[in-house]
Amino acid sequence: MSKSLTKNYLYNFLYQLLIIIIPVILIPYLSRILLPEGLGEYSYHYSIVTYFSYAAVLGVQLYATKLISEKRESAEQTKQAFVEVFLIKAITSLISIAVFIAMYLTKLIPNTNLILIQSLVLIANLLDITWYFTGRENFKAIVVRNLLIRTTSFAMILIFVNKPQDIYIYAFIMIGTEILSQVIMWAGLIKEKVLFVKIEKITLLNIQKHFKGLVILFIPQLITLFYNNATITILGMVSTKTEVGYFDVAAKITNTLLVLITSLGLVVMPQISYLIANDENGKVNEILTKSVKAMLFLAYPITLGFFVLTPITIPWFLGEAYASAVWVCGIYSLKIIFIAVSNIIGIQYLIPKGNNRKYILSVAAGAIINLGLLFLTAPYIGALGAAIALVVAEFFVTTVQIFVTRKEINFINKIRSTYNSFISSVVMSITLFLIISFFPFESILSRFNSAIEVFVVNGLINLGIVFIGGCIYLITNKILKNDIQKLIIEKGKDFFVRRRHK
Repeated sequence: MSKSLTKNYLYNFLYQLLIIIIPVILIPYLSRILLPEGLGEYSYHYSIVTYFSYAAVLGVQLYATKLISEKRESAEQTKQAFVEVFLIKAITSLISIAVFIAMYLTKLIPNTNLILIQSLVLIANLLDITWYFTGRENFKAIVVRNLLIRTTSFAMILIFVNKPQDIYIYAFIMIGTEILSQVIMWAGLIKEKVLFVKIEKITLLNIQKHFKGLVILFIPQLITLFYNNATITILGMVSTKTEVGYFDVAAKITNTLLVLITSLGLVVMPQISYLIANDENGKVNEILTKSVKAMLFLAYPITLGFFVLTPITIPWFLGEAYASAVWVCGIYSLKIIFIAVSNIIGIQYLIPKGNNRKYILSVAAGAIINLGLLFLTAPYIGALGAAIALVVAEFFVTTVQIFVTRKEINFINKIRSTYNSFISSVVMSITLFLIISFFPFESILSRFNSAIEVFVVNGLINLGIVFIGGCIYLITNKILKNDIQKLIIEKGKDFFVRRRHK
């Protein structure tokens, strides 16, 4: 990977980790304060707001990132593209807000204070301009400007959310700090004078062209919404809010683990878009090969390791009230490998290439499979059925994408080239399974009386086992002479050495 690509990956990794890691640190706290039913109630209502959110933003994140990246050589064209896309987004956002208010007042959606507070996210979406900085590959600005906001929300939740009834305070803190975060991003945008574009340059023809592109990319996102967000909505209707709570924590944990992998996708996409626009297909293939190796180098051990460790990790991390969520979290995490591959093919290749129909076909196949299995399983086995349905759906998405791109790029061969990482992950997982099978957890924990002592000791044991697993994985890759491990370590060292000398 090039120096700029490595640097941007690390910045984007830090950003993605930042926007999710604090809520995940809070999961042990919130799971014990709000309990499964409270978390389920929050997620169920938020899933309804999400429909309006998606309708407002269309396909802006993907389309606008690609557009800004292609125009980045010309400051004037970049400014014009930003203003044109934001005008469309502002109009659709205001329409979405108006529709939400109308449906709330007429009680066509749950008429609760919680969903009213959560609806403020529509304002945050209106103000969201991270796609501009992503397209410009200015990931450092995103990280720096959001650090203070995320840290503030973390502290406020610990201070003000202390009982189940504080769920409304929790919602207000989460949405309020998101709005403030976007306001800060606008301060940086104003400094770059991006908004100063002559009105006559903004033509109806360009607006129509952008709108068409946004809608095309909105279709697969809409479909994805139905087999992700709709899963929570449907689960809340056919099962209990407690089951929604189990599914929600599984999604939160898995999505956090995915940050370590999919961060590379958002960085690679603008660079590949630029290379395709300049007919440098050889470099595209080279980047995709390294991307497959790098993402699966992380995806294999994270998926298999977490699956093996869920019986000891979930009860410690979430509390005994979530003991029934162990298998839900384990099964749900299996989607990590499939999403890693589909992210490479869909986000890093199909969208920059302009093959939107193939991308839509793949996510449509996943949506159909997911909804079908969801209605067959969720009424009987709740969150576990929803997790199984989602994993099977992600498998079909990946399979379809590999099939429709087989004549252009042989992704099967690229996946096969990651055998070293897979073998190392299997060796690590088997070792971890043997450790937790014979380790005297109960005997050690019984020596401590207070809940805090048990939590801390249990946590240290879990971290120790994860550390052992990581060492086994790295050593096995070293023995198998895995070239991508060597490359990642070298690039990481170069990045931090340059930061230190600046």
